Amino acid sequence: SGNVRYLTTCPDAELLRAIIERAASEARLSVQKLPEAVRIRRNGDLTFAFNYGAAMECIPIPDDAELLVGVPEMAAAGIAIWRTAD
Repeated sequence: SGNVRYLTTCPDAELLRAIIERAASEARLSVQKLPEAVRIRRNGDLTFAFNYGAAMECIPIPDDAELLVGVPEMAAAGIAIWRTAD
């Protein structure tokens, strides 16, 4: 009802991803697919990316981003910070 969702099953990973992507789309939220060990957090015009994995991971940095810390291919346990225009 409205903005409320109630899921009464234990979907596999593919179905759960589809359900979340659809709900985010309906709420007009953007969805960004990331490597499993990478987490991203935005704070204003800054984006912080953290690689919690044991391998190098590529992170999706926008073309117009100003990379402040790190590189687009983060090392294991690496971080990256970039600024984007909102």
